[in-house]
Amino acid sequence: MRFNGGMSSDATSPDESPDPAAAGGSSTDGQDRGTLSDVANSLGISSAVALRALRGSDEIKPQLAGRVRETAERLRFPLEELSGETEHRGVVAVLVNTMRNTWISDLVRAIRIELATTGRTAVVVPTRRRIPEYPVAADTDAIEDLVRLGVDGFLMVSDLADMEHVLESTAGRPFVGIGCSKSFTGLFDTVRIDDEVGQGLLVDHLVGLGHREIAHVGGVGAAVARERADAFRSAMARHGLEETARVEPGDFTEQVGQTAGSMLLR
Repeated sequence: MRFNGGMSSDATSPDESPDPAAAGGSSTDGQDRGTLSDVANSLGISSAVALRALRGSDEIKPQLAGRVRETAERLRFPLEELSGETEHRGVVAVLVNTMRNTWISDLVRAIRIELATTGRTAVVVPTRRRIPEYPVAADTDAIEDLVRLGVDGFLMVSDLADMEHVLESTAGRPFVGIGCSKSFTGLFDTVRIDDEVGQGLLVDHLVGLGHREIAHVGGVGAAVARERADAFRSAMARHGLEETARVEPGDFTEQVGQTAGSMLLR
């Protein structure tokens, strides 16, 4: 796993501040600053409750809010970094093509858990148009509606079609792509697997066990699927097995995977 390349996580943009919920370490005067977890643990409450209290949420009783603020000041938590968040609603939109992919379902669950620890929530939005005229187009109208509703930012899981229009629709909100095509690296923040290294390790392992007829099921759908299929072919060619490298077309569904497996075993 590596950053800014294969598994990439582009650096924070110059105009973006680190999340105060994770802030900590040394301040400019060289003294250690407490983190949100330090504040929460000192009071026996969750980080989400502590963050809502520091933000002045009406859900938090004044007495508790006062105790949280006093503790934050005592532990030198960077309260000043919360001042610029008054316009934030604490809602992040997660854009997906489908929820039928179990990887996406698991990832969305993990995203919700992580956001909850900082007092934020996620709204999951399928963005693929369902009408015949737009078989692979992204529903940019839905994205624009989310902007009008005031979401703080977007997480894109895998690739969406019409990325140029998708980015225009986000109106400059923070945007991060997860598991997307390597062609988007540098265009916006990305977190992705190094498919070339991953496929190489898989093929190396199987060849090391003596296998020669090796197949890959995939290559259908988003650009990242085609990149993985190409990475498989390259790995096979490195072992001189390009003639036996077989890519059986398949998407993310179990039914298609079963069909592809049956075809390969004939």
